[in-house]
This record gives sequence, C-alpha cells and structure tokens, in this order.
Amino acid sequence: MSNVVGKLLFEALVAAAEAEPDLAKRALLAFGVRAPGADSELVKLRDVGVPVRTLRAGIAKGELTAVRVGREYLVRRKDLDDWLDRARVKTRTPKPCVTEQSAADRAIARARSEGRLRVVRRVP
Repeated sequence: MSNVVGKLLFEALVAAAEAEPDLAKRALLAFGVRAPGADSELVKLRDVGVPVRTLRAGIAKGELTAVRVGREYLVRRKDLDDWLDRARVKTRTPKPCVTEQSAADRAIARARSEGRLRVVRRVP
C-alpha cells in the first residue's frame, strides 16, 4: 500500500513541477528536501542516460546523494554532473606514428640487404 501512495505522490510531484514550479518547491520543502534552484534541478535516475544500476551503486557507496520518493530516486543535476566528472576515466592520447619510409620501401630495403632482390636498371 505504501508503494502505491509513494508512486502517486511522486507522480503528483512531477506533474506539479512541470505545471507550477513554485508549488513543487513548497511540496519538496514540506518533505524536507531542499527546494531546487537553477543549479539543483532534480532528475529521475531513469531519465539521466546512465544505466540505473550504475547510479544506484554510486548511491549505495555514498558517492552520490539522492532522495527516494516511493520506488524512484531523485538526484540533483549538479551532484550528478560532479559525480560523473569524478568517475570519468582519463585516457592517454596515442603518440603519432612517425615513419620515415613506407612499408614498401622497408620491404625492398630488407630484400636487398638479404640478397633476394637485385636492381638491374633504374628507370628515370
């Protein structure tokens, strides 16, 4: 029964946030959640674009803060962006491949040095 109530409450809160942002702020304050501002917009985990299991693992580890309303989790956009920046893997830039000779020239030079190729006449 409490899941149904939580789901209905969450849907009403989302609808209020879309229709009247001031009403949504007051409702969030009533539940003890800081009112969202421009830098603290609340988003649902499934709407983020990152796998929900990854986000829930971050919440379970305490790396990401979230508010649970019913079965849904809400995270602040700023907290999510900060967490994603910390989790970003730093990659190395590959060194450019510098070759002085082409592969064909190296093969010809190797064949000449091994005695398998002999130049009879050069074409101008």
